[in-house]
Amino acid sequence: MLKIRNVMILKILFHNIYIYIYIYIYIYCLILHISYILYVEVEFKVYPYSFYGLRLS
Repeated sequence: MLKIRNVMILKILFHNIYIYIYIYIYIYCLILHISYILYVEVEFKVYPYSFYGLRLS
């Protein structure tokens, strides 16, 4: 009985770790995406071609 409980706890822990890794990667990609868009806008002045440019103009 105790062994089964330990296995369940391990499964729950690993499940949570996968969720945290997924959220971390998602946030990281989101930050990269936003910084890339801002960089392209500021450096190359391509305001009509991006979502943020359309919103600002």
